[in-house]
Amino acid sequence: MYLTAEGELLLQQARQILDSVQIAEEKLLARHTDAGGLLCINTAAPVMRHVLIPAMAEFLQRYSRIQIELNSNDSLIDLLEERTDVAIRVGELQDSSMHARLLGKTAIRILATPQYLAKQGKIDSVHQLLQHRLLGFSQPAHLNQWPLLDNSGHLLTITPSVIASSEESLLALALNHVGVVCLSDMMTEQARKNGDLVEILPDLRQKILQPIYAVYYRHRQLSARVALLIDFLSEYLPKQDWCER
Repeated sequence: MYLTAEGELLLQQARQILDSVQIAEEKLLARHTDAGGLLCINTAAPVMRHVLIPAMAEFLQRYSRIQIELNSNDSLIDLLEERTDVAIRVGELQDSSMHARLLGKTAIRILATPQYLAKQGKIDSVHQLLQHRLLGFSQPAHLNQWPLLDNSGHLLTITPSVIASSEESLLALALNHVGVVCLSDMMTEQARKNGDLVEILPDLRQKILQPIYAVYYRHRQLSARVALLIDFLSEYLPKQDWCER
């Protein structure tokens, strides 16, 4: 079944209304600052290390009666099966049975250490970049699209010399002067501030933003604990230098 243009517009407006109602419910529940009990959170390892763990001290100071269980998983999971209250995910979501609250966005950049560039040579063009040792993901393939344009005007798809299954492994490889990497600002902010990583071809970079969502089941009753966390993170993330709205 296909919707007419009018039907698509009506569906989009209905979704916006439902999202507004859901956010209002989250904010109403978040007023219960005396909420307690166990809150189970699942996220990928980079988000755990660079977002959740730095945020936990402030969150628990504010809501001391809540206990936290943190679980790291880089793939999509069944929240009910894994006894997870809320998941934090980066990237676009497909599952319509889930409700997602946008917390912020993070840009991606092409980076290398000054030591690597000093030894292997500077990079002034896309052509020169492709002559270097590039670090990329083993899967999925779209993660090896970098924010540069190829000769056809499309995003550049690289062929990595070294592949890894996780962003943390790629970050470690880059910091150990193995090659050139493309990672999010969320992961690399401190290394860039310290000068451990420098951006390559910044003037050619296309602005690509990865969304960060709090995800939970749409048909599951929202607990005050989940609402408090979502409301807190929606305020906490935009305060970080790497976060964009």
